[in-house]
Amino acid sequence: MIYNVLWSDKSFGGAEIYVRKMQSEFSIPFITLKDKSVWQLICFLFTLLRPSNQYIFHDTRASLFSALRFFYRKDICVLHGPGKYSKLIFLLHKLFNSYCYRVILVNSNIFSANACNAFHIIENESALDTYSNPSSTDLVYFGRLEKSKGVDVLCQLWQKHAHLGSLHIVGDGSLFDTLKTQYPNIHFYGALNHDQLKMVISNVAFYVSCSIREGKSLSLMEAMSTGLIPIVCDIQSQHFLKQDLDLPLLHEDFANFDSVISTWLNQKDEPKKITMQKVKNYSKTHFQGNWANQWREVLKPTGKPY
Repeated sequence: MIYNVLWSDKSFGGAEIYVRKMQSEFSIPFITLKDKSVWQLICFLFTLLRPSNQYIFHDTRASLFSALRFFYRKDICVLHGPGKYSKLIFLLHKLFNSYCYRVILVNSNIFSANACNAFHIIENESALDTYSNPSSTDLVYFGRLEKSKGVDVLCQLWQKHAHLGSLHIVGDGSLFDTLKTQYPNIHFYGALNHDQLKMVISNVAFYVSCSIREGKSLSLMEAMSTGLIPIVCDIQSQHFLKQDLDLPLLHEDFANFDSVISTWLNQKDEPKKITMQKVKNYSKTHFQGNWANQWREVLKPTGKPY
């Protein structure tokens, strides 16, 4: 039996969406660890010792459990982002790579090019079947509401521009209650399913994120698949937006946040419509179609018809 294992028990986030996608595509169930009692964790540790099982561990905290199965050399670790301590994360995954069947990165820009060569790359991809609205001046963020995602920074910086449009925030996390109370002029939805999210997207024009640590963001890819114009940070994994699409990126100190937001919110509908189509076309040609086939190749040795 194959299981996906991740630490988080949230319904919204990159790794969380990823394992649900694997469950839908390959019927591989997932186990979350954060919500387990001590007794349940002990029982889980015993299941790790079964040689007939195979595990796909997602992100560093869950991947640490792979060390308990080092002698089987059959498990997979998946890294979704560089994390706060990228050098330590790199060294840990080099260690995992010494005894795991595969260590997979969801993006070739998580580490430097030379560092990434040590691992297997399966580029992340995701899409939503809906359209954004070029006549809108509204923005949306969807993802986890955590400090590590810069959502508190986004809410604060947005206040200067709230008279020009509305900011919609979809997702849950530790900051949800605090931010909802602190910023009554921002629309907070909590976690939504894809159909509900598509309803929000159909009324907005931009996807915005102040996260400065991303691997290959599922939220960004889903946003681009709908034509939402991305307003995100100038980090390595998102340089393609500037290089390939000539889109402005936010500096990591957010010094240009006001100018970028003002420029877009005052943009006329027709140029926005052209940019949206360009973004949507890029998504179709770069982010859709290869993910499932690459995973089937990785899973071939299991002998199961994925």
